Amino acid sequence: VLGNDEKFNVFEYYQDFRNTNGVFDYHGNIDKLDEFNSSYSTDERTRAVLKVQDGCDYECTYCTIPLARGKSRSGNIVNTIQQAQEIVKTNTKEIVLTGVNIGDFGRGTNESFFELIKELDKLENVDRIRISSIEPNLLTGEIIDFIAKSKLFVPHFHIPLQSGSNKVLKDMHRRYQCELYAERVEKIKSIIPDCCIGVDVIVGFPTETPELHMDTVRLNRAMDPHTSSCSVFTPFYGTPLRKMCVELGYLDDPEIIAPTNSERSILNMPQFTKDQISGKARTFNLYLKFPESRWKDIEQAEALTLEGDRIWMELKQEYKEKYENKRREEVILTEHKKVSKVSLLEVH
Repeated sequence: VLGNDEKFNVFEYYQDFRNTNGVFDYHGNIDKLDEFNSSYSTDERTRAVLKVQDGCDYECTYCTIPLARGKSRSGNIVNTIQQAQEIVKTNTKEIVLTGVNIGDFGRGTNESFFELIKELDKLENVDRIRISSIEPNLLTGEIIDFIAKSKLFVPHFHIPLQSGSNKVLKDMHRRYQCELYAERVEKIKSIIPDCCIGVDVIVGFPTETPELHMDTVRLNRAMDPHTSSCSVFTPFYGTPLRKMCVELGYLDDPEIIAPTNSERSILNMPQFTKDQISGKARTFNLYLKFPESRWKDIEQAEALTLEGDRIWMELKQEYKEKYENKRREEVILTEHKKVSKVSLLEVH
């Protein structure tokens, strides 16, 4: 097992591994990790992933990234452009910019993510560039304005929300409020009407209530994103929220270090049971599209029972036929307007 920094020097540790009995665990001090290791992947596909940033200085109370990836760091624009040019030589159709918190690019180099994308837009012999995900507080108006007129950047923003409640956002230590998030989405839609917007939310946060969860539903319903993903809160080991859950007695087994998929929900919360959290996660997208007259049906689909599962499967199929397939076609058509010569196969 190698740490986050050591994994880039795996061959240097190979001999040490050979001298062991099959188990080798080495990792440095994550607090002292300040070197950025640039990388990209292609693997004979039409889309390449280019890492432009690593680590995070945010301290979201539920997140393990600062513990595992260290502080925010990135390369400089010159080196990043050089790597992008190497990718272009492989006849890649699309470059996806990725990182832990890519909007924080340039920390320590007196550069910015906005300056980076302006330089990347000058690349030749590549069809499109995509921003993988960016924090709403770092998605500035100038970035949105630039993407609207860009030569290469596709009209796509994945913007993590996590909650539609300012109280929950504050408890999460997120760096924005719902109003700012909604303003960003409104600006995008006003100047890039066919832009694809993706949203992430979390259900079952320890200070969330059923009423606050519905605030998240209503905010997303009003914004009408193209894609939305609802995840169940996980009390990851080492996070402030994990400690709080243990102190409040929310966990059946506080000694679990790495929860499995079946153990991701907090248990024994007064406002939610584990099954209620899972039910709300699976029905989240239904609330965003079905009329409120159907919400009683969706509530029944939240129940993890035979009858609840039956209703869930029926509503899921109806959702897929009425909304999901149509929205997928809209996303594909949007990207084809940007690069009309790209085939459907290449988009996927």
